[in-house]
Amino acid sequence: MGTQAQNPFWYMQESYFKKDFNIYRLLAQLEKQLAEEQQRLERDEKHIQKRYKNNNIDEQERDRLLNNVRKENFLRHYLTQYNTPKLLPSWMMIEMLTWGELSHLYAGLSEKHQKPIAKNLGVQAPILESWLKVLNDVRNICAHHSRLWNREFGRIIKTPTSQNTQWLLSAISLNNTHINAEKRLYPILVAIQVLLYTISPNSTWAKRLKELLDSYPDIQKEYMGIPQNWELDSFWDKALR
Repeated sequence: MGTQAQNPFWYMQESYFKKDFNIYRLLAQLEKQLAEEQQRLERDEKHIQKRYKNNNIDEQERDRLLNNVRKENFLRHYLTQYNTPKLLPSWMMIEMLTWGELSHLYAGLSEKHQKPIAKNLGVQAPILESWLKVLNDVRNICAHHSRLWNREFGRIIKTPTSQNTQWLLSAISLNNTHINAEKRLYPILVAIQVLLYTISPNSTWAKRLKELLDSYPDIQKEYMGIPQNWELDSFWDKALR
């Protein structure tokens, strides 16, 4: 996005966002994170200086430790090297966001600025916005050690209609007609693979997914919306080679 906008600080400008997006909330949040990291850095530096003052370490060791804590992460490196601008370039800013915050940021972009990002990922903007939100739901479920098996999702991913976007050749057909596959996990797994075909075409994720599913033959996969012989759909061919 920074390259497209030719401005590494594009996220500070309201013109890139929809009118109802609260840009000031985003900026305040980023400033808070930087301030907290600055405090942690200063605390670590004081601790090292105290050890030096008490003759627990020599000058060379002190300098080595200070150098290490100042390079511990990209935020500290930026805070140590630069006084201005106050906030980070966009490619660093993105690294500060949680998946939920990233999803919210993309949803807040104007359509004009959403489209090129989605196009680079091989999907349409409304599709990508939908997927980011649902993937955040899945991430939260996993982070809280909840189950994905036999779960209906409250939010359903949008299915691509463009022929330019890869998708399943055949509609999802389950033997159990009481299960609505659209509300289950399988379409989300397909969406992940769609993105991987673009951002990491050599990924082994699909192979590892198949190995995982095959390792539990007694688990009814239909409760995840996964049809029998799912791997035979040509959509998966390149990923499972």
